[in-house]
Amino acid sequence: MTVARRPARPRLMRRRRARAWRAALAIALAAGSAGGCGGSGDDADTARAAAPRSTPSGFAAASAGRVTLAHPSGWLPVEPPEGWPFAAELRDGSRVHARVGVIRDVPRPSDADAGVVAAAVDTALRLTVTRYDRGPRRDLRVPGARDAVRVDYTYLDGPGAGEPAKGTDVVLVYGRGESAVVRITGRPATLPPAVVDQIVGTVTVVPGPGG
Repeated sequence: MTVARRPARPRLMRRRRARAWRAALAIALAAGSAGGCGGSGDDADTARAAAPRSTPSGFAAASAGRVTLAHPSGWLPVEPPEGWPFAAELRDGSRVHARVGVIRDVPRPSDADAGVVAAAVDTALRLTVTRYDRGPRRDLRVPGARDAVRVDYTYLDGPGAGEPAKGTDVVLVYGRGESAVVRITGRPATLPPAVVDQIVGTVTVVPGPGG
């Protein structure tokens, strides 16, 4: 007699993806470190003082550790996935149309720049999502960050063949040995580029020990 396997629970699936994500990051970052990639490590030259950014009308402020941002007020805070200290979603019942969150579980060598961290994130996404297609990495000035890049991408999300989705990652390097990713994802019809740009424009790293 054949016993049908029970489908994995959503929480268990998220944990498995998180473990795969961390493993991919560790492998990719180790390769980047061995190759000699990285920033200058000179805080005096690269650190930028964090200036308060105003919250756009109709947006709500949020923070996760030293990373602050703002999102549309209709996006409500939810229990974040493992490794994310913050997440907010635009929902219609159980259906998620858009999400923004901060990922702090991002290991990296202490001398790595945002490009090295972004390469590791890219590797992790290729292992965990379907039909991932990345656009160019663009340097970004984020108050309080030593280095930052923006990466826009598309992929298929959901069960079965999946539905078209898009994402934007703001990869941050700050302080001494700290990094984070602000991730914005959603359906193209419910996540206009202007909203993505507004969220990205509010990202700030507040001052803390180590610069």
